[in-house]
Amino acid sequence: MKSTYAAGVDNICSKILKAIANIIIDPLVYCLNLSLSTGFVPKMAKIARVVPVFKSGDKNNLSNYRPISVLPTLSKVLEKVVDNRLSDYLDKLNILAPSQYGFRKKSTTCMAVLEFKIKIRLRLMMPLIKVNVALVYSWI
Repeated sequence: MKSTYAAGVDNICSKILKAIANIIIDPLVYCLNLSLSTGFVPKMAKIARVVPVFKSGDKNNLSNYRPISVLPTLSKVLEKVVDNRLSDYLDKLNILAPSQYGFRKKSTTCMAVLEFKIKIRLRLMMPLIKVNVALVYSWI
C-alpha cells in the first residue's frame, strides 16, 4: 500500500497506519480474520470519499475534473488480504490456466500479447517447416 496522507471516511491515512502497525497488529489481525470468517464487512468500509481532481484546461469547467474515490485505509488492507489469500489458493490448486495473465503475480498482459505473437509466427512458419522436412527426406 502506498504511503499517503489521503484518508477515506475512516480518517486514517496509510502513513499513520504504517507508523502504528506494530502496536495495533494483533487487534487488526483479529478484526480482519473475523471479517473473513463471518463474511461481514462494516458499512463504513464500503463508503468512498469522492474527490474531484483537475485534469487540464479551464478550472471553472466541471468537465475538466475527474472523480477519484478515496477508500478507507482499513478497507484497502482487507482487500489486500483477500487478494493474497485468493491468489495463493488459486495458485496452490493450479486452477487458473497458464494463459491467464491479467491480475496475477509475476505476470503481465504484455506476456499474453507476446504469446499471441509467437503463436502467429509459428503458424506462419509451419508451411515452410513442412517443405524443408520434405526436402530433407527427398535427399535421403
